[in-house]
Amino acid sequence: MRRSNILFFIVATWLACSFYAAAVPMATFVQLNRGVAEKTVDEWSEDMVQMKGIGVDTVILQWSAEAEVSYVVSKDLPQKEQYSTVDRILKAAADQKMKVYLGLHHDPHYWTQITARKRVLRDYFLVRVVQNKLLQKVLLEEFGDLSEWVGYYIPDELDDLTWRQPGQAELMANYIKLMCKKLRANDAGRKISVSAFFRGRTAPDIFMANMQSIVAKNTVDNLLLQDGAGLRDPSLQYTPIYYAAFKEHWPKENADLSCVVELFKQESKGDAPFRAVPASVKRVRTQLKSATEYFDDIIFFTFSDYADPDLGGAAKKLYKELRK
Repeated sequence: MRRSNILFFIVATWLACSFYAAAVPMATFVQLNRGVAEKTVDEWSEDMVQMKGIGVDTVILQWSAEAEVSYVVSKDLPQKEQYSTVDRILKAAADQKMKVYLGLHHDPHYWTQITARKRVLRDYFLVRVVQNKLLQKVLLEEFGDLSEWVGYYIPDELDDLTWRQPGQAELMANYIKLMCKKLRANDAGRKISVSAFFRGRTAPDIFMANMQSIVAKNTVDNLLLQDGAGLRDPSLQYTPIYYAAFKEHWPKENADLSCVVELFKQESKGDAPFRAVPASVKRVRTQLKSATEYFDDIIFFTFSDYADPDLGGAAKKLYKELRK
């Protein structure tokens, strides 16, 4: 091959790889808990350097407060146990030029509460709005002027079974609409995201239509679709069918779509406490192949728990693969 042709091939290949990387923005969820609550700014900064090594430029905190614990220190919050975790994460993000979505209040009883009768469920959602309004007020007072904070994440996930009936879907839609209205009344500039998952209990087109009715125009900005690979439900051979239903029929005026690629493999069974290990490189390759075919944005769940090279073993191996 002539020298000029070789040079052209190298440049063209580099441009193609650069375009691909730019076309698929990466993010990762971070689940806050007592185990990481007191990590220093330097420790979070080191984590973010490694995140950037696999193309991640955005961190989504799954929540900023729970029933008994707040990861923001404020006398206005009801939690007695408080840590300045969010403050340190945002400082690290500023150092590393990363973007951050702040998750709102996490209710550990959410999955049992949403099985209640309609009237009780409606009241429950009103309580959720009040909890999140208070948390947003504190977040804005503490961090409102920080440019690295780019959005909110609503931790109340949407599944493919609970909201299948029109009456139930309407309740959730009203909650999402009211929550977004209240958030934007105080902070119109930041985006709002919520996630959804499917377990093969509802046909792809029906699930898509349900989500379309809940996440309607002028509500959330981003709907994050989980691939379910961590629980092996549904099987990976079926996820593209669900992806295709969204790709082909999702209205452009509705929320933008992103894919959550689960990096874990659940090992616990039945009612045993949740336990998981990093997924195999082969499985994650399959997930990414499908995800990048249908979505413009990829979100990992989660770097810190399953792909941090400092964990060694399978996590380190998975990190090396993701760097490629």
